[in-house]
Amino acid sequence: MAPQIAQLPVDPSLISLAYHHEHPVQAYEFENTLEVWTVSARIDADVLAEDLAAYSEMDQESLDAVQDVTVGKMSFVRVRMFGVLTELSSPF
Repeated sequence: MAPQIAQLPVDPSLISLAYHHEHPVQAYEFENTLEVWTVSARIDADVLAEDLAAYSEMDQESLDAVQDVTVGKMSFVRVRMFGVLTELSSPF
């Protein structure tokens, strides 16, 4: 059963996902077998400030000071072993 939106810490429609894959400039031994991806769930500062302006009486200076808020992060490791692709994930 999904939780009620009123029970969530933030409106889910404000959250966006940012994907990041890091790869070194120089080739390494496991280049074709290991990939690390990171996904961050965040609320963009502009979206948050717009929402705050609509539902609060914050002044413009305070709204301009709003920063991105990270609400979650997960790392995925993609491993190719003997031609078979395996994906492992780990939240942090």
